[in-house]
Amino acid sequence: MRKRIRTVLLFLSLFASPAVALAACIAQSITFGETRNGSLSNDDCIDHNANGEDYYYDIYEFDGTIGQEIAITNSSASIDPDLLLLFPDDTNMYDDDSGGALNARIPASGFLTLNQTGRFLIFASSGWRSRPAPTR
Repeated sequence: MRKRIRTVLLFLSLFASPAVALAACIAQSITFGETRNGSLSNDDCIDHNANGEDYYYDIYEFDGTIGQEIAITNSSASIDPDLLLLFPDDTNMYDDDSGGALNARIPASGFLTLNQTGRFLIFASSGWRSRPAPTR
């Protein structure tokens, strides 16, 4: 699990400063066919960007088997969500707008047939959101 989190942190570091701060980064179990509604807030996992922006995300996990077909979406009416799917072998798939406008989708259409068995992690994020200006 640590190696997977490090892989995701490496991915997020492409957008972030070396000082990545993580809040309550606990993976929530999700099952096939389940829909989760939620909101991202300052008590979620957070990546502070060097440009003064915050990247909030929640982590979901599921056990998948070779040959299963999945589709993952992350939709919002007000923010531009992203998705990152981390495979058991630490490879990944990323999407921002394949679902159109404010909708991320893996895969862009249809279903993804899993090519390995094991624990998969889904990182559902808020995209960039401004950090409050410092007070003096």
